[in-house]
Amino acid sequence: MERLDVHMLLNTKVLTKKPIKFSTSLLFEQTVEKSEDKTALVYEEKQLSYATLNQLANKLAHVLIKHKVAPENLIGISVPKELELIIGLLAILKSGGTYVPLDPEYPQDRLNYMIKDANLTIVLTIRALEKRFSDFKGVVIFIEEDEDFLRQSSANLNISILPDSLAYIIYTSRSTGKPKGVAMSHRSIVNRMLWMKKKYFTEINPIVLQKASYNFDASLWEIFIPLICGGKLVLLSNEEAKDIYALEGLIKRHQINSIEFTPSVIALLLDTDILKYPCLKYIFSSSEPLSASLFNKYRKTNYSAKIINLYGPTEAAIDSTSYECENKNYKSDIPIGRPITNTQVYILDEILNLVPIGMIGEIYIDGIGLARGYLNKPGVTAEKFLPNPFRSNSRLYKTGDMGRYLPDGNIEFLGRIDNQISLRGFRVELGEIESIIQTISGVSQVIVLLREDRPNQKQLIAYIVPKVQENKHAGKEELNYLLINTIKQTCQDKLPDYMQPNFIVIIDQLPITLNGKIDKKALPRPKERDGLAQYQKPIGRIEEKLAVIWSELLKVGQVSRDDDFFDLGGHSLLATQLIARLRSRENIEVPLKAIFEHRTLSNLAHYLNRTQLKEGLLPPITLVPRDVPHVLSFAQQRLWFMEQLLPSIGLYHNVSSFKLLGNLNVPALREALDALVMRHEILRTIIINENGIGLQKISSEIIGFEFKENTEVAEDINLFIKRPFNFETEALCRALLLKHSNQEHKLIFVFHHMIMDGWSMDIFYQDLWQRNWLCGEILSKQLNFWQNQLQNIKDLMLPTDYPRPKILSYCGGYVVANLSQDISHVFDDYAKHYQITPFTLEKQLRNINLLLPEEQSLLSQWNKTQVHYPKANSIHQLFEATVVRIPDNIALVCNERTITYRELNAKANQVAHYLLTLGAGPEIPVAIAIDRSIELIIGLLGILKAGSVYVPLDTSYPQERLAYMITNSQASIIITRSKEYENLPASYSLEIILDEITGTLAQFSTNNPIVSLNPENLAYIIYTSGSTGKPKGVGALKDLDISSDNDLVIYNEYGPTEATVACSVYKISEVCVGQNIPIGKPLHNMQIYVLDKHLNEVPIGVAGEIYIGGAGLARGYMSQPDLTAEKFIPNHLLPECIDGKQFSGQRLYKTGDLGRYAPDGNLEFLGRIDYQIKIKGFRIELGEIESVVQSVLGVQQALVLCREDIPNQKRLVIYAVGSSLIDLEFEERVELETKLIKNIQLVCQQQLPAYMQPNLIVLLDKFPLTQS
Repeated sequence: MERLDVHMLLNTKVLTKKPIKFSTSLLFEQTVEKSEDKTALVYEEKQLSYATLNQLANKLAHVLIKHKVAPENLIGISVPKELELIIGLLAILKSGGTYVPLDPEYPQDRLNYMIKDANLTIVLTIRALEKRFSDFKGVVIFIEEDEDFLRQSSANLNISILPDSLAYIIYTSRSTGKPKGVAMSHRSIVNRMLWMKKKYFTEINPIVLQKASYNFDASLWEIFIPLICGGKLVLLSNEEAKDIYALEGLIKRHQINSIEFTPSVIALLLDTDILKYPCLKYIFSSSEPLSASLFNKYRKTNYSAKIINLYGPTEAAIDSTSYECENKNYKSDIPIGRPITNTQVYILDEILNLVPIGMIGEIYIDGIGLARGYLNKPGVTAEKFLPNPFRSNSRLYKTGDMGRYLPDGNIEFLGRIDNQISLRGFRVELGEIESIIQTISGVSQVIVLLREDRPNQKQLIAYIVPKVQENKHAGKEELNYLLINTIKQTCQDKLPDYMQPNFIVIIDQLPITLNGKIDKKALPRPKERDGLAQYQKPIGRIEEKLAVIWSELLKVGQVSRDDDFFDLGGHSLLATQLIARLRSRENIEVPLKAIFEHRTLSNLAHYLNRTQLKEGLLPPITLVPRDVPHVLSFAQQRLWFMEQLLPSIGLYHNVSSFKLLGNLNVPALREALDALVMRHEILRTIIINENGIGLQKISSEIIGFEFKENTEVAEDINLFIKRPFNFETEALCRALLLKHSNQEHKLIFVFHHMIMDGWSMDIFYQDLWQRNWLCGEILSKQLNFWQNQLQNIKDLMLPTDYPRPKILSYCGGYVVANLSQDISHVFDDYAKHYQITPFTLEKQLRNINLLLPEEQSLLSQWNKTQVHYPKANSIHQLFEATVVRIPDNIALVCNERTITYRELNAKANQVAHYLLTLGAGPEIPVAIAIDRSIELIIGLLGILKAGSVYVPLDTSYPQERLAYMITNSQASIIITRSKEYENLPASYSLEIILDEITGTLAQFSTNNPIVSLNPENLAYIIYTSGSTGKPKGVGALKDLDISSDNDLVIYNEYGPTEATVACSVYKISEVCVGQNIPIGKPLHNMQIYVLDKHLNEVPIGVAGEIYIGGAGLARGYMSQPDLTAEKFIPNHLLPECIDGKQFSGQRLYKTGDLGRYAPDGNLEFLGRIDYQIKIKGFRIELGEIESVVQSVLGVQQALVLCREDIPNQKRLVIYAVGSSLIDLEFEERVELETKLIKNIQLVCQQQLPAYMQPNLIVLLDKFPLTQS
């Protein structure tokens, strides 16, 4: 509890009571209202105002709406970083859709996988990328060519976008070889944006250079922070992002004040002037640890920007913590800081216990910023998003990062605990690279490592054990060389460039430790020419010079003329350094793309030989004599010429003023200004006219800065500012000091634009204030203060398991307990397995499996239910197969009506084809509100055949409940009949009344529609009672393994809605008298476990909670990720592989039911462990009824019980305590009680279905309490 108190104290400051009620697009629209005419977006020479950007995005959003886009529809966007990208992103969000970035630079295989995994039906792109989507079966919208685009309305769309709706899906690397899509809501991303806005941009408008690929979440803040703050967004193309000089030019031209770099890039830029630009206020460092040595080097430069160290995974809305670097030398890596608003960070051990301050553990994140989970990956979601044991109704994201809390409350990042790495800011799962390489036929085994054998040069190394091959025509070396080339080509085809190995090393076998594990530390350091062709000496001067530069940059000895820059370990950052060195040494300007297009030394040399004259040789910068005049620069010539045409009007006077408060040392100010004149030659430069040509001449005389003192008179100030400079006799700068009082002055500077621009003015002011203030006595005082403060500082003392007392007392204690011989054997076996003594237990007792071997074997055997069925993607395909087999058999009977399989299939197909024209498809919820009838089955089959998700609505439910179900499920279409239509609540959904469109349906095809489905797609959403007062929607998958038994016998089935109807069955063969009928054994491909509160299996015959695993589990609860994480947990009991089939990523559903295994393997149901009951087959959370009753005015407390006072007659009884009833007279009390009971009945009728309404309401003065 002490640890929990400390952790909560560290986290409380970040909480806010204000709920997030906005969507991302609404925040942008609110900014547009305040900033219509301001520049919002810039790309090259193009720019858009806020009003124009908003109008264009609205027009495109209307186009999407015409294509039936509804909330949470996934829409792909594949556009280069140009104006169209931002317009497209905003349009998708405004339409209510969810954008899925498809970076056109990704390999085609990766794009195809993302399109298929996300079930995309619409892609926004441009005509130039048309070939990338030639195999795409959905709608492709070319943004720049859509004829309907400009005709659409430019007004904001009237669409209600819930904060919990999905905003985007971003794919990240995954260890299994396929990337996983992280699903993020508007609420999460808006929380992140509002934090950053409040923290850094309340006083300045952000001018942000957007450089990250929109396939990475860092792009989110770069794009949306300026657009919600009224700032300016400057787009940097992918090519420019890799070019230092383009980067520098844009920062200077647009006065960028905020930018994000990885530490790798910061290290690269330290040798340039980019980080020194005065306009830069914030440099956000992320994606990699920020080392102390790097920051200390940065601090020594003439920098002006603060470095903010950010930390956070994609699964937590970009960033979860932040740390503002102080102006000091650091001895260890820069901390990642403290949690941002509405975020909590815990450091836990392997069993989710809080570790003491200073101790290392795994970083877990909680808060609004958490993603909903991984798209179509419920198993991986359950593994990574866990119920929060410290806070109800919340989740923890298991980051896989190690860290610790420091005594000052900041968090220190200490690396990874798994196989994930961060390389140049990119998150990489090494297992994904290994999986790709493992698919190559000649590869037997593969291990990929990140090595840093050369300082600051991290490289991916693939170690390959080849399969034994016999080839009469090729030797071993030649076969290995061919294999290496195949691996390189495969990786280029399937992986982004940052995931492609730098070296491929062939080895005979993987080294093994004594424990039988792969010894990664023993893998050899790659030799310089591993996997490369035979060395060939460079030919010619250019090849030789290139070889020298490559050798220096890549830290290699010999460079062959056929070597590939990237095969030697080069990457985009080193390519920019290569360009810089070519420029400085050879005076050659080389575009970055040339390095990628001419990768080998000889090819690049040939390119340079051919183009260097055309590309433009830059003359070296040489020192010129100071005693003679020199020609003006082109910019100065233009200004000088304008001064000759329009003299004496002060057109190019740069003016700035400062208010100075406190005691001013005027002589020191004058002395500082004079010193700056001597330091900067331009401040003592005059312009002379020789035969109509302007020349600049540096004065060699010791002249002072023109400095005047005066009282404040408006006319005098105006004359001082506009007075023309005498170019030939005076320096082009002056200052005026105005005195208001001894404690207040105003200082005005006037510079001519010929000698000063915004960039150089910042340098001048920095020099002035530094020289004017930090000197003499003040400097000594500052130094003495800090030397005294730091003189007694000591190294950090790391604590042990518990805080060490100040005075060692040697007080302790011990507990004696006797263990049985069987349990002792378990301990001994455990100790032997982990090569420790029984005295050292690494785990708590509760985490050691104490089942006897024979019990463990039996329990395992009972859950081996794997059976292979012919794979059908979904239920409706099984139905279609039946239609082919017995088309003319009667399929349905309803009263006097019948319908054959052929007729039913045809009508369902017509409904499906119609739905598809309305935008239905995979993952699109379609509600159906039809009573039990033939039309109900036609509608259900039609929805499933369209690939959509059916949401059943019982029109006998209260309208408030139906409205919640429609909104929560985000059903964009409702199928109904005239009869049921009258009972539906008002909604934004499109309503289809079947009996009114029979003629329309008859025009559609009766053939089975062809819809591409993923087995992980949802089939239906069914709402069950929820303890919070609102029903919860259970989303079940289409991929179900179905088995049947055609014998006419009675079965006792067991299974919650979350496990697709039934998960166990008991065949009743005889009447069981005096005992409960078992619920049987698990169905095929299902597993049922009985566990204790620590998730350990209990012995046979011992009661525990029932957990269900297997193919029948639902995906989770709709729009309730916290509850999903609480109820669907990772399956830690199932082996990863059974009979060759992989079972990683499996889950368990926590039922809340009590049960036990009998010795014969049948399960016995023993009741509930919570507040859930069943009446007449309906599952009811009593807490939901209580929440409804509690909302009634006059009810102080409410309790609902299910009573069975009469045998076989269960009744729901509400016990309520009314407020202000005790002191009333009898008649008045009776009247108010009667009125209160009627109000309770009325509210229950309005909000609860009939089966949840109380049979009896009892009013009490107070609830009876136990002694505790």
